[in-house]
Amino acid sequence: MADSTTPRGNTSQMADPAPAAESESPTVAPSRTGLLTRSRSVMFGDDKAVHLQVVCMAESYYVWAGDSGGRMDNLAAAIQTRFDTMPASRELIDGGGDTSGVGKRMSTRLSKRLKAPVFLSVNFEQLDDELALFVELQLVGLLTEQPSQPTEPTV
Repeated sequence: MADSTTPRGNTSQMADPAPAAESESPTVAPSRTGLLTRSRSVMFGDDKAVHLQVVCMAESYYVWAGDSGGRMDNLAAAIQTRFDTMPASRELIDGGGDTSGVGKRMSTRLSKRLKAPVFLSVNFEQLDDELALFVELQLVGLLTEQPSQPTEPTV
């Protein structure tokens, strides 16, 4: 797993939700813009690379998950309102295919858990239920992990 983390405020800790072939190599990069980013790549099974990136903004999150294609075929947004217990969600960009609707449902659950607006893009050539669950659990882990403290580079 390649892991890049920039600190985010106080978040709750969650245990690693799913086993995956990983190798620890965290890095911390300070941000001048106030945007804090985390990214990770993990293997699903023996042959499927899953890439994740989270941008933590002041009061919301932008989340991208996909395979090696690096594209943005869809975008869903979920925002908690005072009128319902579940966040309102909408697909802003619908690329169709296997990911149609998955981003909307996943962004709703992430927004409820984080108590913040979530903008989510899920981009896979083939996305079955098992992979979607794996991706969501990995995102929850990435979004809720405690921030790393910057360390001095070793020579």
